[in-house]
Amino acid sequence: MDRFALAVKECVYQGSPRKYAVLVELGESKPVPEDVADHRKALKEFINGFVPSALETQGCS
Repeated sequence: MDRFALAVKECVYQGSPRKYAVLVELGESKPVPEDVADHRKALKEFINGFVPSALETQGCS
């Protein structure tokens, strides 16, 4: 069962090149899809929604 996703994006923070990493684990506190393809889809949708806003919040460009 796929339970983790790792995303690494390059960004410029305060004029310096950096890498922003996010590790996500599907936990037990909320329902998790049973099908592996559905796990992957849920993780991908979360990462694609979270990372851009997190980069913006952190001041990465």
